[in-house]
Amino acid sequence: MPLREDAGTVFVPGESSVYGVSWAGVLPVGRVEYTYDEIETEEGKLLVFGGLTEPLLRVKAFLRSAGNIRTLADPKTFLPVATFWVTADDAPHTRTTWFDQDAGVAFAGKWTKKFVQAAEIRGKHMLDPIGAIFYGRVVRIEPDSEIRVLMIEGATVHLMTVRHAGAEHLMFKGERIPCTKVSLRTDRIREDGTLVDEKPWNDLVAWVGEIPGRPIMRIAGSLRFGTVVLKLASRTVPETRE
Repeated sequence: MPLREDAGTVFVPGESSVYGVSWAGVLPVGRVEYTYDEIETEEGKLLVFGGLTEPLLRVKAFLRSAGNIRTLADPKTFLPVATFWVTADDAPHTRTTWFDQDAGVAFAGKWTKKFVQAAEIRGKHMLDPIGAIFYGRVVRIEPDSEIRVLMIEGATVHLMTVRHAGAEHLMFKGERIPCTKVSLRTDRIREDGTLVDEKPWNDLVAWVGEIPGRPIMRIAGSLRFGTVVLKLASRTVPETRE
């Protein structure tokens, strides 16, 4: 999990990025806003990664991941300390995870009015969904390299494999933005440690802008019934508007 040398300057407190979400890049189904801030606690400073997903259509596959998620992260490692996620689907539930990265353990739970699911997970350098989004902006990914990390979603554990997938340019507000293309594969892990191989390779692709702040310009993910695309619509940084 190598960090970039400029990792400490990538995030700016108060920044916000808004994405339009479409089905197959054509049918609008919602919007996502990612925010970054910092707070001071008795134990010291913590990073705050925020994500708000708002659906436009009642697409079941999209509603499952819609909602409000907030992650507190360590300012030295950028790894999550705690995650709070409330979904927005027809049967909303709450997912919380507490990480002790030094001890290599996480306590994860998923709650609804009628159901409770909890798990103790052991691993190194564990991430959560919103933490993975922000970590992707500060991690160093070299060509021909591969990074594997555990990603905790509620009480479900995934093995996330990250690979460098080349370089491309994307248009944003009339400018050609150089991007590093990153492919990610996520496989569920059973309680006995075996993988549930459900998805093809490249089930998620992200384009990270090689400009100040290294914003994620686009994300495309393959689902069972098609592809969901997140495309950067606007980005606001205090004292700077891009």
